[in-house]
Amino acid sequence: MAVETFMASNQALQREITVYSHDREPPTRLFLFLDAEFYLDRMGIAEKVQSQLHKDTAFAFVAHIDNLHRHRDYICSPSFSAFAGNAVLGEIQHRFPTLHDTGHLVGGLSLSGLAAAHLLEVFPERFDGALCQSGSFWWNDEWLTDNMPRTTGKRLYISVGDKETQKGISHQPSGMRQEVSQFDSCTRFAEQMKIQGNEVRLKTFHAGHEMEPWETEWIEAVDWMLLPKNRHF
Repeated sequence: MAVETFMASNQALQREITVYSHDREPPTRLFLFLDAEFYLDRMGIAEKVQSQLHKDTAFAFVAHIDNLHRHRDYICSPSFSAFAGNAVLGEIQHRFPTLHDTGHLVGGLSLSGLAAAHLLEVFPERFDGALCQSGSFWWNDEWLTDNMPRTTGKRLYISVGDKETQKGISHQPSGMRQEVSQFDSCTRFAEQMKIQGNEVRLKTFHAGHEMEPWETEWIEAVDWMLLPKNRHF
């Protein structure tokens, strides 16, 4: 396994990117994950990546810097989505020129799960699917559920805990309000994506909003996302 870390930037944003790829086979597809600090530092996903490396797929992780940046960037931000879909993908493709322009995947958890789904809507020509672990689809009164009309024929893995039932709360450091529970909003988002003609897998785990179930399900979720279209477990 080859590992490369570098910066991607545009006029407004700059983030550190870590890419894992097969050390003998050049990749043609990318699985782009947001929230690198959570996936790599707190969940230890780097070890799992090695077992999951497919010859044609590289795994990239984009740093979030801190929680304040997460609250700004991951709430369906047009500027961040443009940065991720253009500057980040562009820099990775520059370093891995065998990558195709289409057929990529994106993933995230909590707020970055929301951002991953938003990227799928903004760049449907570049991304074929999104892995959303306890995605914060409650944001702004479930705005994204009502604003993904172009998303059809895609693959989405959406998971949520049966104990993620809190609502009427504020999230620091920005004071962001959550008026709908994670469980209800994830369920409704998954149902809407199915109605629009997407291939959706909704998984409910027995836990709350926690790292452990996200880490536990990661390999299963990635395996499903990487299946050829129209094939299921």
